[in-house]
Amino acid sequence: MKHLVRRTQRDIAELVRERARELVPKRTHELERSIIVVETPRGCIVGSDKRYAATVHDGEPLPGPHEIVPRRGKALRFTIGGKTVFARRVQHPGASSFPSTPYLRDAVKDVLPKAEKLILARFGEEVVRQFKAAGFRRGMRYKRLR
Repeated sequence: MKHLVRRTQRDIAELVRERARELVPKRTHELERSIIVVETPRGCIVGSDKRYAATVHDGEPLPGPHEIVPRRGKALRFTIGGKTVFARRVQHPGASSFPSTPYLRDAVKDVLPKAEKLILARFGEEVVRQFKAAGFRRGMRYKRLR
């Protein structure tokens, strides 16, 4: 029975991984390729080891208007329209926030009906009720792997 439970957890985690890979933004496909399943003594974790994965998933506020001053030296040096410009300080207008793309959360939501059918097929209706009572739907969480 224990082996069947572990296999079922792994199968559900693989479904979540596949769906997350479909939903993740694909600029370089690096984040998509990094989504993996890790088995632990308590179950399976679906996630990525990329440093920016949490930022893509949760979004991030970017700094508002602020002043840029030189760290070393007396002036900033940059190029505008092919001309080199020097300035003691510059006012940055700020940027809007980095939008969230909750690909893991959405993958879990999308896979839940399939997961319930899989559990029902392997264990029967009583176990599905126990899973629901134990918080199966709300107990799935995500976090960045290290």
